[in-house]
Amino acid sequence: MKSPINAQAKTPTEDEPRTARRRALFNEPRAKTNSAPKPSIEFFRSSRRGEKIELNGGAWQIGTAPDCEILFDFILDSEVGDHHAQIIFDAKDYWIIPAPAHRTWLNHAFLQSKQKLRHGDKLTLGSEHGPEIGVAFPETKTVAAKAIPIVHLHVEKGEVNKRWERFARDFIIGRSEDCDIQINDSYVSSRHARVIWDRDRWFVEDLQSKNGTYLNGTRIQRAALPSRARIALARGNVVIMCEIESPAPIQPPKPELTEIAEQSSGHDLPENAGMQATLSQQTLLRAQRQHAERYWLIIGVILVILAMTASALFYQSRRIKQQEEIHALAENVFYAMKALELQMATLRSAVAQHPDAQLKKQIDEKSQQQRKLRDSYSNFVRDELGIAPGKLSQEEWLIYKVARIFGECDASMPAGFVETVKKYIRMWRSTQRFREAMARAAANGYATKIAQAMLAHDLPPQFFYLALQETDFDFKRSGPRTAHGIAKGMWQFIPTTAIRYGLKLGPLVEVRRYDPRDERHDFEKSTLAAARYLRDLYQTEAQASGLLVMACYNWGEDNIQPILQRIPENPRERNFWKLLSHGKIPQQIYDYVFYTVAAAVIGENPRLFGFDFDNPLRLE
Repeated sequence: MKSPINAQAKTPTEDEPRTARRRALFNEPRAKTNSAPKPSIEFFRSSRRGEKIELNGGAWQIGTAPDCEILFDFILDSEVGDHHAQIIFDAKDYWIIPAPAHRTWLNHAFLQSKQKLRHGDKLTLGSEHGPEIGVAFPETKTVAAKAIPIVHLHVEKGEVNKRWERFARDFIIGRSEDCDIQINDSYVSSRHARVIWDRDRWFVEDLQSKNGTYLNGTRIQRAALPSRARIALARGNVVIMCEIESPAPIQPPKPELTEIAEQSSGHDLPENAGMQATLSQQTLLRAQRQHAERYWLIIGVILVILAMTASALFYQSRRIKQQEEIHALAENVFYAMKALELQMATLRSAVAQHPDAQLKKQIDEKSQQQRKLRDSYSNFVRDELGIAPGKLSQEEWLIYKVARIFGECDASMPAGFVETVKKYIRMWRSTQRFREAMARAAANGYATKIAQAMLAHDLPPQFFYLALQETDFDFKRSGPRTAHGIAKGMWQFIPTTAIRYGLKLGPLVEVRRYDPRDERHDFEKSTLAAARYLRDLYQTEAQASGLLVMACYNWGEDNIQPILQRIPENPRERNFWKLLSHGKIPQQIYDYVFYTVAAAVIGENPRLFGFDFDNPLRLE
């Protein structure tokens, strides 16, 4: 067990072991003094979890180097850099300054420049799931009463620990236990939003929540809070009414009943008022006793209610915490599978280029690991999260199934995804396009050939529906003229990509017309080229995220690259769920992905959705 950070510790000599010297550095007090209010740093997700450090102004280095004031263990907290970031005090405020060589997140938003720290801020180091520390500022009641108008809150909709609240300081709204207003709703993020006092007025900020914060019906990132406002979280699941109280002048304290009694019994009363004073004193004392009895009764009732509420809240918070832990564990297993999948793809490429018995053996071993992980994951989400046939409606199960087939984590599916896919399914059903295109594919035997090409490149056969969305399976199709040339064929290759994947261009390359001498119009050759291109995207840019592959395919690598560069290159961070939160996707790309996913869902069981044919990808 570690000693408290400010405990006196003996400084070891140079002859003592290095570990002893580092332990002393952990416990050595820091000589920093300042008369400013003293915030504290608390270690949340690290080897020092639960420990606190009080900041006394000056500069505070965060890292694993021995000279850091906020010191992490260089082995147990390996994601933290030697001098990872710095907290400084500028005579008024505390600021966080990230080091360019290391990655830091402030309230789950990637930090690129100096930012002011506020009560409730959380700093995450190394990765979005790396070691985490929190910042807490002491409440200054005197200043708040004189300078900051009180915010009154009334929760109109949603399950919370209190319906009424009032604040004269910054406060956090979210699902986590450390939030000032804790909300029991799975669509609300653990730290969803914050209300802060800044530049003499109140502001509301969204803390990178999954489902958004809305002020008077408009989604916001940060906005000034009007005197009366309606804050909605998670698309209206929770509604909070806010009213800012006008600052009132400070009134002298009213005398208590005992003081009035003492004044009434004073020696300076006129002599003929003695009887009146005695009667007044007796009346007041009797009133005091009655008030005291009433207050004790009220206090007793309140204590009983508080005890019952605390028990209910404890049960709810434990249940929510268990659900969060289950989801986190499911995500860990899923992304371990995806990382393993990418490793196997790399090994297969190496074996294809240079046949090697040892590498072949490694592939076989990793294939066994992958099968075990896949079975474990399926069983876990079935038993713990209810993601399985029979536990969901048929339509919802197929949506979850297709998302997993395309390489997306169904355990962390964003709120609203299922309903959005259902909307696009309804749009497919509202026209004849799906029926006619599938009839064309069936008449020409496209489904089997495309599925075989995809499987040969270790891709889901459901990428068959990409050709549906591109051209309705029309191999003669020519697209509009663009800066990159004219896209042609069933898979709509632009000239540069076609050449890169071995397709020969025809003489009508600059003309929007079917050209039989252009191999982009050759179904078999272009399908093999499309499978190779999709596989390359799957293994590199998209990091085994099938929906992100679709976005890359339609949007173009040049357009999506700036967004992907801001997302770490690993399956947990770089996937379609993250793309939705890292930047606005053009409506064309959004429609393209969701139409393709919805078509794949229908294709799993067309008769369920009112079509008169069976799954075209059911290979015998």
